[in-house]
Amino acid sequence: MQLRSAELAIEGGAKASSPGALRNRESLPAVLKRAALSTAFDLKPPRHRAAPRLAYLLVRHLLSGAPARHVLPDPCAALPGREGVAGFCDDMSVATLLRAYARGLYPCTHFGPVRWNAPPLRAVLEISELKLRDELRRKLKKRPFRITFDRDPRRVMLACAAPRAGQWPLTWITPDVVEAYLALFDVGHMHSVEAYDAAGELVGGLFGTVAGRCFVVESLFHTRDNSSKYALAVLVGHLQAWGFTHVDNKLQNSHCAALGFREIPRATYVALLDQPTPASHAGVRWAVDPALDLARWTPAAGPPPRRAAEPA
Repeated sequence: MQLRSAELAIEGGAKASSPGALRNRESLPAVLKRAALSTAFDLKPPRHRAAPRLAYLLVRHLLSGAPARHVLPDPCAALPGREGVAGFCDDMSVATLLRAYARGLYPCTHFGPVRWNAPPLRAVLEISELKLRDELRRKLKKRPFRITFDRDPRRVMLACAAPRAGQWPLTWITPDVVEAYLALFDVGHMHSVEAYDAAGELVGGLFGTVAGRCFVVESLFHTRDNSSKYALAVLVGHLQAWGFTHVDNKLQNSHCAALGFREIPRATYVALLDQPTPASHAGVRWAVDPALDLARWTPAAGPPPRRAAEPA
């Protein structure tokens, strides 16, 4: 039902493929609702303290010439605050997204010109420090969900964008964002993870962006308990096996802290992005490796062991 709600907010958007196509098909009531919620969200305490400076940046952006509106903001000039709003840039092309992620920027806009954030502290997991609690280890042994990579990125993004109980019905995964990240997917720099139950229903997953040897988690969703956590653990095991070193959740929360994510300064985070993406998994579609034995995986000891080949 949540996924269906996200799909209905975009009239005919399921088959759109070019950037901007979904924006043109979004219903007027959906646009007006998003505008109202976005304004209220930015004025909600304690965000209201940054509202005057944010308004100044917005007005300056709108009054600047077209070329200036397509230049990424300086992450070092980000406004004070946990989210680190750096400014606006209307360009979400593949080239701009790649430059932004390499500098520690990412888009986070609910309505209007594209806003870019560069938090002063990033929630980052060094993969060798992943904490596999007993419950998660048991799930890796039982394999309660079937996991795939890069099978249905659009559906995963729409599920991540769907309203969630107890939270504002507002998402940064707007129609334009969906199309921008699908373009990034097409060139192998964005990836999705899908979790299916025994009946073949999509019940959890996530999508994220590659930046060097770091995987940036953009959003997760679940309609079945622990499905997204299980999907993330399977992904991290593969990332370690493939030569990746870190996972970035952008902002810290209690769930990430329990898994071993730590906050590191922006400059430290950007420095770790200098390492090139492992060549075998750069710019290509990913697939689950059935030979990885995640049930016997100890992250601190290195990548998951591989199952012995069955005799012919």
